[in-house]
Amino acid sequence: MNIKKNIIIFLLIGLLTLLLIIKLVRKTPKKNIFQRVNDVNDLKQCNNNEIPKLINYNASWCKHSKKLEPIWFELEEKLKDKNIKIIKVDCEAKHNKGICYKEKIRYYPTIKLYIKNKVYEYSNSDPNINSLIEFIKERINQV
Repeated sequence: MNIKKNIIIFLLIGLLTLLLIIKLVRKTPKKNIFQRVNDVNDLKQCNNNEIPKLINYNASWCKHSKKLEPIWFELEEKLKDKNIKIIKVDCEAKHNKGICYKEKIRYYPTIKLYIKNKVYEYSNSDPNINSLIEFIKERINQV
């Protein structure tokens, strides 16, 4: 009887450990590189700042958002030494619903560049690294 009890305890501990590992793996982002915008006030503060921000408003279920993800990581990597913030906003997250509503996000992904109280929307339907960089350069030169 004691052996069965020990086996059950051992299996339960193993199962709990496995569940904890799965939970940690799911919560760990692929790369922890993006600034997080938590509410509308963060976005206003973000826009008033001198540093340009490129924001990707997306949804995790959207195939176009998923297609953009590796391009977004590459863009962040290429621009990490530049004076620009690369931000990703998950519009499906409860804490981001107000931001996406305020910014009138109607489709995913929507990419906007914020420079000194001005907002520019990226309109290329098939984003790639070169067109995104060109979009940023053109808008920064306008300001």
